[in-house]
Amino acid sequence: MLYVDTVTTKNTFEQEDLEFLLAMARQAGIAMENLFLLEEQRKTIESFIRALAASIDARDDLTAGHSARVGRYSSAIAKYLGWDAEERRRLYYAGLLHDYGKIGTREAILCKPGKLTADEYEHIKEHPGHTMRILSQIHFTEELQDLPLIASSHHEKMDGTGYPYGLVSEQIPMGSRVISVADFFDALTHKRHYREPMPIEEVIALVKEQTPTAFDPIVVDAFEQYVRKEYIPNQEKRAAREAALQTQQTTSKPSESMAGD
Repeated sequence: MLYVDTVTTKNTFEQEDLEFLLAMARQAGIAMENLFLLEEQRKTIESFIRALAASIDARDDLTAGHSARVGRYSSAIAKYLGWDAEERRRLYYAGLLHDYGKIGTREAILCKPGKLTADEYEHIKEHPGHTMRILSQIHFTEELQDLPLIASSHHEKMDGTGYPYGLVSEQIPMGSRVISVADFFDALTHKRHYREPMPIEEVIALVKEQTPTAFDPIVVDAFEQYVRKEYIPNQEKRAAREAALQTQQTTSKPSESMAGD
């Protein structure tokens, strides 16, 4: 809003003043339109990335939601690392797409209920490379140029024994180190074809056991802060709500004798 006034009635506005105000209004209008277009572009990119992630999760009902959870966990962990909102948003996108290369994984192996053979495991290990090749063909905005590398490096380990590139320590993008922990946590705390979900405390212990050989200690510290300050309390609140709802449904249901009457 532009507001123009005078302190005395002697001063009046001239044509030159009006033209100056119109010029300012035009500039403000252009700026507002550009902001609107940038916001529309952001929404378009995010919806596109969400759709890609959903297409992978749709291949297996049991793992549906995995990509979205890894994206959320990664963003939450990054908060405890001190990342700003824009950095966390980019990491969230990378987390959503970290498993996109599994589009090239054979269905029988992806959904196998038992232990994988050595050859099958090698086939599974190809998916980060597929992620890199596929995402590299997408024209991302300048701020998202490193998304393919971050998304495809989540199986790298700090000691260099990971895949697909065998990166060591600081060679691994920080975002990939965060996604690595988030991916491990979600995979173990949710049901899979070959096992039941593990208790949270056991998963935390396993993460710590693999630090610093597999996971970055700084990331693990931020991860544990998130789990203890947010994830566990939220899980407890959700369980309490579900228990209360179940109790309410049980007490409101008429007994068999009353139903017969």
